[in-house]
Amino acid sequence: MAGSGWTLEDLELSQPAPVTGHVKVRVRVRNVTTRQGMRQVLLYAERRLSSVQRLPRWPVGNALANAGPGSAVVVDIFIGARCFAHWDNGWTIEPGIFRIRAGFSADELTLTGMVYIGPPPLSNQSDLCS
Repeated sequence: MAGSGWTLEDLELSQPAPVTGHVKVRVRVRNVTTRQGMRQVLLYAERRLSSVQRLPRWPVGNALANAGPGSAVVVDIFIGARCFAHWDNGWTIEPGIFRIRAGFSADELTLTGMVYIGPPPLSNQSDLCS
């Protein structure tokens, strides 16, 4: 964010975990101010060419970065499998590529990564989208 004193430097995505379907996202954040501080990092998902009616972008996770002056920290954010699902008489996933975007606000998402989410259906007891 221009003028905020914080920058997003890198984003890494894991493949979905075999049992839970969770995706681990690592975001490196730098405090370029002269004071200790905290900044919220937001994650959003997008799915293009979807046969499912959904929002063009939806929130899937967040974390608070706490860094000293001039320091960079890495925050880990886990995206629950249900964040990629839709309701069709039960939670299910439309397999394909999902774009994950990170930023300090929904209007300024500066880092992007892609992850393939496979077809296994989710039980109704799966973790909530967090």
